[in-house]
Amino acid sequence: GEWTFAAPVGDEISIDMRPNDPVNNSADIDLLDPSGDVVESATANGEDGNAVITRYEIERKQDGEYTIVASGDESFGYELSLYLGVPIDETIQYGATVESELTRDNRYFAYATFSGYHETYAFAASVGDQVSIEVRPDDPVTEEAEIELLDPDGDPVEGVGPSGEDGNAALTRYDIERGQGGQYTIVASGADQTDLFGYEISLYEGVPIDETIEYGATVESEFTRDNRYFRYATFSGYHETYAFAASAGDEVSIELRPDSPDMEAHIRLLDSAGDPVEGVRPTTENGNAVITEEEVDQDGQYIIVASGDDQTDLFEYTLELRLDNRSEQTTTSVETASETETTVEAETTDQTDTMTPTETTVGA
Repeated sequence: GEWTFAAPVGDEISIDMRPNDPVNNSADIDLLDPSGDVVESATANGEDGNAVITRYEIERKQDGEYTIVASGDESFGYELSLYLGVPIDETIQYGATVESELTRDNRYFAYATFSGYHETYAFAASVGDQVSIEVRPDDPVTEEAEIELLDPDGDPVEGVGPSGEDGNAALTRYDIERGQGGQYTIVASGADQTDLFGYEISLYEGVPIDETIEYGATVESEFTRDNRYFRYATFSGYHETYAFAASAGDEVSIELRPDSPDMEAHIRLLDSAGDPVEGVRPTTENGNAVITEEEVDQDGQYIIVASGDDQTDLFEYTLELRLDNRSEQTTTSVETASETETTVEAETTDQTDTMTPTETTVGA
């Protein structure tokens, strides 16, 4: 079959041809320019017998009516889809967690930086934002996730494969620099082009705060797989965060004690900008991590990042915060840390027809 569509300069065209029986049939696509010349071809380069042309760019003086010639190894039914750019499946905001699934109904791209079945999420980012993204397969032992982050122009700026525990993918604290603000796109997929699985994707800005505490506080909580997972230069793994107000000259002491003697704790203290001030690994034989009389040099909100010494550590713990150079301390005791992010429960023929390259699917 032949299909025509109008394409102006600057368009990025993607075409996906899927036989109804992709196991026993192989698809072929030829893309013809306005002069009738073949400018791009694909033969069964997707999963099974699917054929895919991804993000073909219409350059200067190449605009006009293009033709898709769809064919195959024999006569068969098929589905042909035409896309412009990278279509957006859902728009989300910082703090969102979306549950979804990669299936054969998703788009299939064959591109240099991301390939296979995927879903896309758009979000607005401002200059100065620090973006963190997690994709967790429902079965992280047997499935592996991949993340690609695209800038407002659709260009890849950061990509990660399985970088968290098991098959989780974590992109942590990507900086939006000057002139880079706008709508960004997350491409969520499996590490293998044909991966199909349920997953959860979360989007954060900066270092989210789980709880605000005061000097003299004692907190009892637990690291679980429900916690955020970051992979960062100064702290990684499952963690919980505690914010507190401090004044310049305060001498701060923090102690993190695992309930099990077989576990080891890790503390990272961040200033109001999220920059590391101090960090300690286990400092005692029983796995405790202790920061002693750390003097802060400016007023503001400070953040304690509590975690295990190993990225995958999960255990119950007790956290204590003290001010050592002032007598006035408000003593409080808190049972568990509370999460503050919001959750979102997320046959070949000789016919010629006309398509519009926004996101069109036809069956034949």
